[in-house]
Parts: sequence; structure tokens; C-alpha cells
Amino acid sequence: MRSRVPRTGLSHLLDHEDPEVRALAAADPTLGRAPVELLTDPDDRVRRAAAANPLFTGEALEALLHDPATAEGAAANPGLPAPRLHALLDRAALPR
Repeated sequence: MRSRVPRTGLSHLLDHEDPEVRALAAADPTLGRAPVELLTDPDDRVRRAAAANPLFTGEALEALLHDPATAEGAAANPGLPAPRLHALLDRAALPR
């Protein structure tokens, strides 16, 4: 990614033909609403970016963690509470 590319104000790009552009738009925390429509996008990068959007919280975020198509993005969501993230890491049985 280029550092000069804006990260906000990208709602007009949510339906762009290029999946990289949709993914960038899906990550915009200023959309005003969570990008639900992009959770079923054919491109996995777009689904991951959408699930990582901090506008998803609570039960919606928990549901994304249980869906294999969005779990990776949801685990990277900055709105994921620390205890839940620690529980995920414990379940992953990563080497210490």
C-alpha cells in the first residue's frame, strides 16, 4: 500500500470493480455503517478487510469469528476485546 493513499472517505468505492480498491474501502472506519454487503464478496481480501473494520462490534463481530470466510479478518479487528483475542490465541495452541 502507498502511504499517500487516503484511508477514509472511501464509501463511494465500495462497489468498485477492482477487489483491491473494494478491500481498501471496506477497511474505512468512517463509513458510517459496517460494510455488511462486502462480507460475501467473491474476493477473500475484501471479506477479510470488511470483517476487520472496527465498525463491527459485539455480537456481529462474534458471528464473524465463527464464519470461516471472515474469521481471519474478525480476529484482526481492533474492536475485538483483549480477553476474546487472548482466548483465540490460547485455542490456536501457538508454540510458546
